[in-house]
Amino acid sequence: MAVLSVVVFHLNADWLPGGFAGVDIFFVISGYLITGIVWSELAAGRFTLKTFYQRRILRIVPAYYLVLAASFLVGAVVLMPVEFDAFSMSARASVLLQPTSGSSAGSTISTRPPSRITCCISGRWRSRNSSTSCSRWF
Repeated sequence: MAVLSVVVFHLNADWLPGGFAGVDIFFVISGYLITGIVWSELAAGRFTLKTFYQRRILRIVPAYYLVLAASFLVGAVVLMPVEFDAFSMSARASVLLQPTSGSSAGSTISTRPPSRITCCISGRWRSRNSSTSCSRWF
């Protein structure tokens, strides 16, 4: 329910104005469940940080890569080339646990003018320095 409220909020904030509270609800429920697991393992004398983080990594990383792959597929279809380049750089930084160039400004899209692509004319992307169209069609 918490995740659904966030999704609805992102679709249209007017439909569920307080939908962002789902994030807080999710964190509370998640923290409660994780604390219960840690507490029971401590009581049984078999808790270690190493196994705790191993389980977390094995649970989270596969889902992360699945979402990343799906995002690349969707991004390749719906994003403009400059946006896809920015997305690719952000994804690379995320995989390598590096900050993105625009992280301090809250955006990963560069403000520099694009070097290869400038405008879309009748469905074809044209190169900045050439009147011939690029091979990418939408």
